[in-house]
Amino acid sequence: MAVRTFGGTLQARLVIVGLAAMLVATTTLSLLSFLQVRNREAAAAASRLELSARLYSDRIAAELQLMSQDARVLAKMPPIAGLAATAGSDALRDNLARIFMATLETRPHYTQLRFIARAGNWTEVVRVDRSGAASRVVAQDRLQSKGAEPYMAALGRLNGRSGYFSGVTRNREFGKVAGQPTIRFVQPVFDAAGALAGALVVNADYVALLAGAAPDVSGGFAATAVTDRLDHMTWRDGVPGRLHFHADADWTAPDFAEVIRGSAGGSGLSHTGDSVVYTMPVVVKGPSHPFGLYVQTAIPRAELFAPARRALRALLLASGTITLLASLAAGLLGRRITTPLRRLAAAVRSHRNDADALPDLPVSRDEAGELAMAFRSMGNDLILASSRARAFFQGAADGIVIVDDTGRVEDLNPAAETLFGYPAAEIVGQPLARLMPPDIARVHQDYLDLAGDDTAPRIMAADREILGLCRDGTEVPLEISVSRTIFSGRPQFIGIVRDITDRRAAQARMAALVLALEQSNAELDKFAYVASHDLKAPLRVIDNASRWLEEDLQEHLTDDTRESMEMLRGRVARSVRELAGLPAGFCLTVAPGFDAIEIPRMPIEAILLNLVGNAAKHHDRDDGRIALSVSVTDTDLVFTVEDDGPGIPRQYHDKVFEIFQTLRPRDEVDGSGMGLAMVKKHVDVAGGRVTLESDGTRGARFTVVWPKQDRGPNQEIAA
Repeated sequence: MAVRTFGGTLQARLVIVGLAAMLVATTTLSLLSFLQVRNREAAAAASRLELSARLYSDRIAAELQLMSQDARVLAKMPPIAGLAATAGSDALRDNLARIFMATLETRPHYTQLRFIARAGNWTEVVRVDRSGAASRVVAQDRLQSKGAEPYMAALGRLNGRSGYFSGVTRNREFGKVAGQPTIRFVQPVFDAAGALAGALVVNADYVALLAGAAPDVSGGFAATAVTDRLDHMTWRDGVPGRLHFHADADWTAPDFAEVIRGSAGGSGLSHTGDSVVYTMPVVVKGPSHPFGLYVQTAIPRAELFAPARRALRALLLASGTITLLASLAAGLLGRRITTPLRRLAAAVRSHRNDADALPDLPVSRDEAGELAMAFRSMGNDLILASSRARAFFQGAADGIVIVDDTGRVEDLNPAAETLFGYPAAEIVGQPLARLMPPDIARVHQDYLDLAGDDTAPRIMAADREILGLCRDGTEVPLEISVSRTIFSGRPQFIGIVRDITDRRAAQARMAALVLALEQSNAELDKFAYVASHDLKAPLRVIDNASRWLEEDLQEHLTDDTRESMEMLRGRVARSVRELAGLPAGFCLTVAPGFDAIEIPRMPIEAILLNLVGNAAKHHDRDDGRIALSVSVTDTDLVFTVEDDGPGIPRQYHDKVFEIFQTLRPRDEVDGSGMGLAMVKKHVDVAGGRVTLESDGTRGARFTVVWPKQDRGPNQEIAA
C-alpha cells in the first residue's frame, strides 16, 4: 500500500509541480504587469496633479503679483509723497482720487483703493470704492480710522519695508461687517526722512480673484484653493464651488485640511484617505507674511488605479486559462512518467517478506530500471546494515526510547521494557508522559524543545535527579541523554536512559562516611584544643601569680627572691616559646591587649603560630626579633606579626599565599609551602583578610583582619 501511495503521490506531485510552476510564472508576470501599469498610471497621475496644482497656483500668484505691483506703483505716485510729507491739500487728494478711479476701471475684481495716514490712529485720507461697474470717491466726513483693524495692526509688527497680504476677512464699515470676503495688500509708505508715514491698501473681492484664475480641471481631478485659516473653494470638472469662509455658520473644513496644518510651506504629494493630493504653496505664511495660501489638486485612488485594475483582470483571466491547460498536460505527462514506478511498486507488494532476499524487480530502460538495478546491487548491504542496527538496538544494555516531535513513543528496546515494566506493544504510540511522574511530565516537552535546538547529544538536567515512572507506579532515578535526528523528513528524539539507583545508594553511603569523618575530625580538634589549653592555662596562672606576689611583697623581697621570681617567669616564657617552636636566638614580643579579647581559640591560634613560625623559619640570621600585637575596632580584631628578617620583594607578595610556593629552595628551608596558603584559606572562610607589607630589603609585617563574631556552641574562648 505504501508503494502504491508513493506512485500515486509522485504522479500527483508532478501535476502539482507543473501547475505550481505555471501559477508562479503567470502570477508573477501578472503582478509585474499590474505593478508596471499601476506605477506608470500613478506616476502619470502624480505628474498631472503637480502640473495642475502648479498651473493654478501660478495663475493665482499672477493675480496676487498684480495686486502687489499696483500697490507699489501707486505708493510711488507724487500725490502719495505729498500727502505723506504734509497734512495734505484738496488738490493732492483730488489728484490721488482720480488715479484710484482709473486703476479700478482696469481691475474688475478690485473693490477699494485707499491711502491711510499714520496720523490720527491710521485715518483714511483718500478712498475710492467700487460697487458693480461704478466707482465713487468717499466723502471726507465718511472717512474712518482703521488703526484697530487686524490688517493694519500687522503693519506695526512687521519691520520690513515691503508690503504684505493680509488674511481673508469680510469688509468692515464703522466697525460693522459689510460686504463679501476680501483680500488686501498693504504697502507701507515712508516720508522723505524714511519714517513710516502711512499705507496704501488695495482691497480685492477674494472670490472674484480666484474666479479670474480659474483652472481647467478635468479627468476626475479636483482643485482647491485653501488659506491658512482653511477658507477654501473647490473646482470640479471646471465648475467652481462656493467659498467656504471660516466665519460662516455652516463652514466645514476642507477635505485635506490635515495636509495644510502639517505643511511647512513646501510642496509635495500626499496619500490621504481614499485620495492622492498634491499641495502647492502660493503664499507661505511667515514673519513677513501674516497670510498663507495653498492650491491642492486631488484625485480618488479608485480613479487613479482604474486602468491598472482593468489590466490585472485581463491578465488573471489569461493566466487562469493557461494554468488549466497546463494542469491537464502535466497530468497526462505525469501518468506516463510514473508507469514504470507503479510496476516496480506492484512487484514489491507481491513479494512476501524475506529477510535474506530481495523481490524479482522488473528492469526498464529508464530511471525506474536504474532504481531496480540499484536495489539488486545494494540489497544485501541494506539488509545487513538494517539487521546490524536492529541487533544493536535490541542488545543495548541501557534503555533506548525513540520519541517523535509530538512527544509520542515510537519504539523502545528490551532494556527500556525491563526498566519501565512495559512491553513495547503497550507503550508505542502513547505519550512519553506515561513514563514520568506528573510533575516532570508537565515540563517534558520543554526538554524536547531544548534538545531540538541542535543535533549534538546533550545531557538533560545532569545536575539533578530525574525520575521515571514504572508500570507498577514506582519511581526510579534516571540519567537521560537525548539526541535529535531526522527520519522520513521529520525530527525524532533518541533518549538513552540509565537506572542510577545503585549510584544514588553509593553516593548516600559516601555522604554518611564523609559526615562521620567530619565528626571524628571535630572530636580530634576538640581533644587537641583541650590538651593545649590544659597545658598552657597553668603556665599563664603561674606567670600572673608570680607578678602579683612580686607586687604584694615588694618591700620584703631580697635580690635572691627577685632572681627566683624572674627565673620562674623565664621558665614559663620558655614553655610558651616552645609552643611557637622558636629557635634559641629569637625574641618574641607579645604586646598588651590579648588578655582583653574573647574569641574562639581555633583557628586564630593556628594562624598566629603559623605566622610566627614562618617568620623564624625564613629569617636570614641565627637571632631575630618577632613582635605580635592586637588592636580592636568596632567590627574587627586586627592582629599583626612583624619581624626583622630579610623581607619579601613586592612582586612576590601575592605569590607567597599560593599553595606549595616558597621563596627559598627546599634544601635550604624545610617547608611544604602550604603554611601561608592555609592562613589565607582560614581568613577567607572567616570573611576577613590578610595583607603583607615589605619593601623587600629588611623586615616584613603580616596583618590579619578578623571579623568579630558571637561564640558558637561548644567553642572555647581564647583570652
